[in-house]
Amino acid sequence: MSTKAVADALKDGNIKYAIVGGASRLLLAQPEHFSVDARTNHTVYLSTPPVGIQIIAPPALFREPFDESTEPSS
Repeated sequence: MSTKAVADALKDGNIKYAIVGGASRLLLAQPEHFSVDARTNHTVYLSTPPVGIQIIAPPALFREPFDESTEPSS
């Protein structure tokens, strides 16, 4: 999955927050803020109300760098 594919997935506005690649595993280390179902990767930010987060791609499918220097699409 490319950076463009991620931007296209977010473009329609149906997905408000997305985590790319294996970042959901990093969220497991912060259980006071996030809940990640280990089987399905269904991820929720624990707030009131809870905020669902969609995992866009497993790390094996996302081969491009994606960090703070990645340009957002407009």
